[in-house]
Amino acid sequence: MPGVGLGAVLISFVGFQAGASRSILLNRAGQKRQFRANDEIDESARDVVWVHAYARSSSSTVLSMVSKADSAHERSRVFSLFEPCHSGDIVTPELKQKGCQGMLDTVAHCDFSGIQKLHGWFDVHSIVRGKKGKYSPEQASKFCKSSELVAFKTVSLPGEVFNFSEQAFPLLSRNPRMNMVKVIRDPRSIYASWHSTWPFRDTYPRNTATLTAICDSLQDTLSIMKEGKHPQVHAIKFEEMIKEPEQAMRGLYESLKRPFGQEQQEWLRKTFRAEDCPEVQEWNEAYSDCHTSTRIPEPDKWRKVLTQEEKDAFAKHKQCQEISESMGYPLI
Repeated sequence: MPGVGLGAVLISFVGFQAGASRSILLNRAGQKRQFRANDEIDESARDVVWVHAYARSSSSTVLSMVSKADSAHERSRVFSLFEPCHSGDIVTPELKQKGCQGMLDTVAHCDFSGIQKLHGWFDVHSIVRGKKGKYSPEQASKFCKSSELVAFKTVSLPGEVFNFSEQAFPLLSRNPRMNMVKVIRDPRSIYASWHSTWPFRDTYPRNTATLTAICDSLQDTLSIMKEGKHPQVHAIKFEEMIKEPEQAMRGLYESLKRPFGQEQQEWLRKTFRAEDCPEVQEWNEAYSDCHTSTRIPEPDKWRKVLTQEEKDAFAKHKQCQEISESMGYPLI
């Protein structure tokens, strides 16, 4: 489903006066506007993309996909954050009372005054132009406000149910320039990945209720999208993205009104079915974007990982049946 239009195209060049890096922003009327790399951008011209999925659905890769919207420019105007609302974040008591949605609201407005620590600040998926040293609210606000696109991703963990009506609808309604990208994957594949991938397999116990809770969450989101209640939501089916990544990325960029070109194609080449991937440490392997042909996930791996009890629980659960029918997943 297409998202709300992001009505600006960014072109960067290096200025000749005092070596200043400048950019040109083309607004909806096609008018040119020059600014320096650290100039603040009016909030009404700043767009926000929120990526959400269950953990082990390639939401980190989709965040990188969104972040490449400005990769062709010498001075990136994209500000992206890896997993705000993480348990490792430290926020003020006032912001803590507002929960995750309150925190995301402040990030969307580039207000980091209530965020004392960000767990994902130094993650490779966090793109912050000019980032130096440890996190500070002042530095984060400064670079966020000078960005034309703000992107962040959050995940739901085992046992959590993401209620779209309560957790997404209000936030999107308050922020008309925010687009949400939902990554949907076969719940059995998510569950199987949790129990076959470090560190998830050592953290979360097996539980059929945890499996069916994924169906409850995804079916809630699909129902909202089918009813057309929120045109700001774009869905990416994990299995289709793995099979046809360029088609998935083109569809995403079309919904976000972003140009798709050589830079994005080059990123796809290095990310999906790459000839070789750089070595990563075990603790970060689960979040690596790069996939060789031998690392492409098997769509039916869940058949080897799930117990018969877990397979039966999925097949008998109403929401799991509806998800299977809606998304074209085999029920058994």
